[in-house]
Amino acid sequence: MKWIRNLKITQKFILLLVVTLLSLLVVGSLGFTQLISTGKKLDDMYVNKLKPIETVTSLKTNTQYIQTALVELMVNTDQARNQELLSKMEEIVKDNQQHRKSYQTDNPDELKLLNSITELASQYKETQDKIIDYAMKNQNTEAYEVNHLIMLLHHLNN
Repeated sequence: MKWIRNLKITQKFILLLVVTLLSLLVVGSLGFTQLISTGKKLDDMYVNKLKPIETVTSLKTNTQYIQTALVELMVNTDQARNQELLSKMEEIVKDNQQHRKSYQTDNPDELKLLNSITELASQYKETQDKIIDYAMKNQNTEAYEVNHLIMLLHHLNN
């Protein structure tokens, strides 16, 4: 410690400045590496956690829209409105297929669930086609009798 007392004032200021700069450099580099690490973790969380939730939510919303459109098809007798609903439903079905194809996860339970949803979706599509066929012919009572759709929707939403 005696050597610090023997330094001139300018040398003491330079030493103080060097120590301060080194401390600042260490703190800054630690902060920067932690920022990069946090960014990677956030990207991982977005890709592996948020995107699958967003996909599943979109699938559920689309399925509910299709259910609503089917009920409107059964109630409505206007052919123009029926065609409009049918084209919108076809777009949503394609969107759902795309969502199921793009769904990526490493979790085996989620993949198993996705496979069961895909199977149910094909059964749902068959029932939906029957209802659409009846509704487009304005055979609404026959469309109401096709009640398997309700059970399939229940399985899809659970």
